[in-house]
Order: sequence, then C-alpha cells, then structure tokens
Amino acid sequence: MIRPHELLRVEPLDDGSYFMQASSIDSLGLEGIPSEPFPVNVRTNPIPPFIQSPVDGTEYKTVTMEFSWLQVEDAAKYQMEIAEDPDFSHVVDEKELVRKAGYKTKVLLPRTYFFRLRSIAADNYVGVWSDTIRFSLLQPPPAPSSEPPKKGKKEINIRWKDLGEGFSYHFQLARDKDFEEVLLDRMVDRSQCAFRKPRKPGQYFVRVSAVKADGFEGHFSSPQSFEIGCFEW
Repeated sequence: MIRPHELLRVEPLDDGSYFMQASSIDSLGLEGIPSEPFPVNVRTNPIPPFIQSPVDGTEYKTVTMEFSWLQVEDAAKYQMEIAEDPDFSHVVDEKELVRKAGYKTKVLLPRTYFFRLRSIAADNYVGVWSDTIRFSLLQPPPAPSSEPPKKGKKEINIRWKDLGEGFSYHFQLARDKDFEEVLLDRMVDRSQCAFRKPRKPGQYFVRVSAVKADGFEGHFSSPQSFEIGCFEW
C-alpha cells in the first residue's frame, strides 16, 4: 500500500509487457473497485557496455586516445561520444560502431574530456548511457622544426631543431602527405637522419616527432617534401 502523494517503486523487472491497476482504500480498510488495467512496457536491454579503458579520472601522456569495452550480447552496435564538458553540450567526437569493442581517436588537444557509451539493439532500440568517464591528456613535447631535405648523390639528409637532453626522435618517410604509405619508420637519438635516395621517381614526404625519455611522444612536424626525378640515376 502507498499513501497519497507517495511514489510506487517496483523491483527490477525482466523486459516485457505488464499491466498495472490500482484501487482506493478508505480509513476503515474498505477497498474500492480496481481501476482498468494500465499497460506498461519494460525494456532495459541492451545494457550499456562495461568500459575497460580509459580509467576514470586518469591523466594520459598521449595525443590520441584508445577506448575499449566489453561486448554486450544483444547489442548490434554501439554509440559513443567524447565531449569537453560533463553535460555533453560540446561533443568533439561521436561514432556508431558495428559490433566493435574499441575505438582510437585522431589527434586531440591536451585538456580534460568526458566519454560515454551505449548499446543499440538489432531493432534500433537505444539503451541508456553508461556512466561518464573523465580523462585528461597532458601537454605533449613540441614538434621539432625541420630544415628542407638535402639530396646527395646516394642519400637524403634531413636535420631538425635539437630539443636538448632527454629527447629522442621519431622519423618517417612516405609517398603521400597523409603518411598512409610509410616507407621508412625510424627512431633516432640525434636531431638528424640520413637514408638512401628512393629509386622510384616522384614526390616524397618526411616528418618527425619528439619523444621524451619516459616514452611520451608529441605531434609530428608539418611534412617536408622532396622530388626524385626520372634521371636521378
């Protein structure tokens, strides 16, 4: 029994259709005629996934962020959001992922972010959001400014600004400015790199990032390019 103006709380129910009815009881305990049955549909599945990473409240030394969660059996896909505020009014990334249990962002600015996730069933029923996860990205090392590549007879040489003691450098050579086709990927201790001149003619791109002694890698520099002609050899 509940008194006027009180709320009725029901124990968790399995998903399904239910009916509810009520009747009044006077001060003498006499019960009136029950109301017409009122249909109630309950659906709580699919539940939100259990988030494995990131860990709530943790600071990370990275310029991108990787997320992982456990699969929900009756989820056909997942919807995720990353925002700059806990109310998710400033969303910086959102995706629907089909049966995937992970996601890696593009480069993010160093600041605090908020992440949440929910499951979507095969019939497109959208479940509730998970608890919000708060994480922060720390300020990365600066990208070294580099000089234009210098072509020798057999080698290409490139130099960049030395950031001082405690830094190493991540060097890449590619055929495209987006670095989807990386030809050379090398870690070096000095602020320069030399490599054999490519045999195929065309345009090539190079870039470099700084890495602290603790392994924290910063952003890559803006790509520099050079040309290999048809008659270089």
